[in-house]
Order: sequence, then C-alpha cells, then structure tokens
Amino acid sequence: VTYRMEAHTNADDATRYRGDAEVEAWKAHDPVDLLERELTARGIIDEAAIQAVREDAEVMAAALREGMNADPV
Repeated sequence: VTYRMEAHTNADDATRYRGDAEVEAWKAHDPVDLLERELTARGIIDEAAIQAVREDAEVMAAALREGMNADPV
C-alpha cells in the first residue's frame, strides 16, 4: 500500500480531506526511511553514505525540475 505525501496538484489543498495525524501515521511507513533504518541496522550503510545518496538525488531532482520548467509543452 502506498500513500501520497504531497498534494495531488499545486491547486490541491490536502488538508481539506486528511488531518495531520493521518499524515504523521503514514510517515512511519515511508519506504525510504524504512530502508535506511534496515541497512543501517545491518551495518550495510552509514550516515555519510545516506547523506551522499540524498545529495545525489537532490541534484538529479533539480536537473529534472529545470528541464521540466524549460519545456514549453
């Protein structure tokens, strides 16, 4: 089961139909956080590696946003 953490669109106000308690409850099931905790607990990854992956992901996301915003269609 998945849960959309953000609003459906930029015109959507998700607070109209779901409360803070619901969102907080689902945050505990975030698959990225769960994987980080599991890999850390097993000694497979450390905080430095997690930070490096997050930084790489942010660079990739920024490039995708830039390309999307540049596309007139």
